[in-house]
Amino acid sequence: MSMNLTLGANGDAVQQLQEQLAERGYDVGEIDGHFGRRTKDAVASFQREHELEPTGTVGPATAEELDLDIEVDVPTVPPERAKFTQYLAENPNFFGNQPELDYEPEIEKVSDTSYEALNCVGYDPGAKQLEAIVSVKRDYGYGGDLCEDGSVEFVRFFIDRQRNGNWEDLGVGSANVHDMPGPNPIDYAITIDLDEDEQPCGEPFLPRIRAVLSWNHKPPAGKPDFRPVWGNRLDADIQIEPDRPTIADLIDADIPDAIIDGIDAEGSETVDPPKLGTGQLLTQYQDTSVPPHRGGFSEFRSVERDPAPARPDLTGSSAMFSPFGPDSGPFPLPGPFPFPDPIPQPDPEPEVPIDLPPDLDIDVGDVLEDLAETTENTGYEELGCVGYRQGVLTGVFTVKRPSGYSGGLCTQGSTEYVAFWEKDVSGGSWNYLGTGSVSVYDIPSIPGDGLQYAVHLPADLSHHRTPCHDGPGLARIRAVLSWDEKPPASKPHFAPTWGNQVETIVQVPPGPESTGEGRLAVGTIGDIYPSDVEQRTGASDVGTVTGPAAVKGFQAKQAPFGGLVTITGRPMDGLEPDASGNGALKYRVMVRPYKPSVSNAANPWQHVTNEFRVRSYDAPRTPKPMTVDNDGFYTYVPKVINDVLAKWYTSDDGLYELKIEAKRGNGDPVRTDVISAPDGTTASKMLIKLDNTGPEASIEITGVFPDGTPPKDDAGDCGFFNVGDTIVGEFEADDTHLKQYNLFVRPGNAAGHARVAETSSPSVRSRGGGNGTWELETAWAKDTTPPDNRPAGEMDPCGYTVHAHVVDNTIVNNSYHGHRSGDSEGFCLLGADQEIVGGADSESGTDSGSESDGSDAES
Repeated sequence: MSMNLTLGANGDAVQQLQEQLAERGYDVGEIDGHFGRRTKDAVASFQREHELEPTGTVGPATAEELDLDIEVDVPTVPPERAKFTQYLAENPNFFGNQPELDYEPEIEKVSDTSYEALNCVGYDPGAKQLEAIVSVKRDYGYGGDLCEDGSVEFVRFFIDRQRNGNWEDLGVGSANVHDMPGPNPIDYAITIDLDEDEQPCGEPFLPRIRAVLSWNHKPPAGKPDFRPVWGNRLDADIQIEPDRPTIADLIDADIPDAIIDGIDAEGSETVDPPKLGTGQLLTQYQDTSVPPHRGGFSEFRSVERDPAPARPDLTGSSAMFSPFGPDSGPFPLPGPFPFPDPIPQPDPEPEVPIDLPPDLDIDVGDVLEDLAETTENTGYEELGCVGYRQGVLTGVFTVKRPSGYSGGLCTQGSTEYVAFWEKDVSGGSWNYLGTGSVSVYDIPSIPGDGLQYAVHLPADLSHHRTPCHDGPGLARIRAVLSWDEKPPASKPHFAPTWGNQVETIVQVPPGPESTGEGRLAVGTIGDIYPSDVEQRTGASDVGTVTGPAAVKGFQAKQAPFGGLVTITGRPMDGLEPDASGNGALKYRVMVRPYKPSVSNAANPWQHVTNEFRVRSYDAPRTPKPMTVDNDGFYTYVPKVINDVLAKWYTSDDGLYELKIEAKRGNGDPVRTDVISAPDGTTASKMLIKLDNTGPEASIEITGVFPDGTPPKDDAGDCGFFNVGDTIVGEFEADDTHLKQYNLFVRPGNAAGHARVAETSSPSVRSRGGGNGTWELETAWAKDTTPPDNRPAGEMDPCGYTVHAHVVDNTIVNNSYHGHRSGDSEGFCLLGADQEIVGGADSESGTDSGSESDGSDAES
């Protein structure tokens, strides 16, 4: 039997490998058949000493050198995937998926889903979160094992609010994936927030969503028709949460008078949505395809579960009888007792605990029979996918019909429940995790493909977490969708009347093994994993993002932080806090400038005490204010959406320390990890670099080459030039953490293919910022040099501005947009038949204007 001998593999072949390495003097630790970190290091050392590529993975050459008596299966990753980013850097249209670019494709490859696929997209109206479920299908081809960078699955979301093809870009979410031996596929949930304005309940708001999955290449912004090389597109229809109804809404929705009787019909204030009674629903659905055993489901279900007492069977030949009363004891009859034949009696009509309308033609017996025969019916709703992201399980299901959900958007509607269980992928018993839910309604205008909903459940799967060198922490998840009936916690194989079951495998991100004693662990700082922030105090980039971190779709490198820094985290390792009381979880966030030579008394910790609001999955419509007590402690809100712990509004520059302290409501301390690295190491505090100073940006016109040829004449702002001149000048783009700058001319439509080209040598960018020079040819010859490939042309006579737009590398307000600054100068360009009347010298370009900051110029 062949196998892939790499990090995380297990079995007899791994044990044989360890034995062979140990015999040769390599340290593999315990010979246990598990391919862990020490085994990988030993393999790499062996490979180096035998002039093999030190990959740490056993290939055929390494197996032969070690005399392994096994067949090694080394997966072959095709070059178009293994060298994917390299090919794109050489030719953005290498795979032919972007024909609008002026590059000839080398091969044709579009929407390949053999490694990953986007299977479901749904929306949780209460939590206001969009979810995409991505299946990773193989155990190789993802750029490295769990202790390496791996690669990124990006999903960009678009919304078409009016369902007319006008797509708006919503942003990108992402998930980090790796080469992992073991069962697959593994399902990941990728999310973004979508907080749309609520609409009146009488007007369903059903926008269309498009999601684009692209492996290791972020889908370009503003391109809903983008075709990824590795990945696919998927459209879905969603329902935005309706606003609370007014009395006018209830009247328009034809809510029965008995429900709104006594309420001021002229009032405009909102009210709690009413719940329709079973009789009302049965009447409403009488002339539709909704069967009575669904319209009156809960009441008929209660009758089915509480049947009338059974009559005793007195006809058996083994009956016992006593003629002297109950205390005399029975004795066997000598033979069959000659009871008279019973008089046939009709079955009693089941007692139904509801008032059925008298004109309702329903046979209760038939209804109960239909109900008893209905199991796992997916004609109205169906669970399609289950995925996981850190701390949250997600189920995505489809509502298929326009009615049968207990009322319209102005009512309470009904509830779809999704219950979750988990167990180890190697076996064991199912462990109940909890149940999530979402409200659904009768919506006559439902699209033909139905509506896609997401259900969330915060779930602590940290007991499956392992350090990266011990291989993946995988869990098998079982989810049961059940309409209007909550699945029992003790029944993982519960067969719902309306709904279905789905099983999948999810990955728990690597980190320290669970102690089971409880801990509060930080998830992200400014949407960056703390383990991706450099902590070596001697490093020049200490406190900045050191690797190509990917959280919520952006990748940052050597980036400091500025503005609002949101801190997220959640309890794990068995810590399940109450909302209040002795079992609550209290925590405080503390920061201070990093001054190692200064005493604590002279540099005390400062509490982060900003007030903010959070929502929970249990009560998403009720924001909860977060305030600190007299000691600076917040109280944790169970099942908080997005794991928000604190919001730190920064204003300074420099290196800071950050730590968190936690305790239970009774004062017992709780372990807190600010950094939890994939290799299992932890730290109780971290260093973070702040940069709240924006970049320097300036641009000026200093001269002109008439007709594009020397000598140069002096010139300045607001000058007049002629088509054919070459305008030159100076600019500044400077910042401690410079990211990029752009030089451009506006208006672009009149400028055509004109370029404001940097002439500095070396460039300002290569120098890390500073002063440079530029030129603008107002007429130019054909250029065949990629990527310009611009034809010959000239600028139109017009008024123009030249701009310098500078961006630093700071993560500002939890987004990798940077601080921005700009400057601009203006000039007028004259055609051959135009002249200045009463103006400045057209060749001297006399400076008679003023500068603008150009801070909102587009790059």
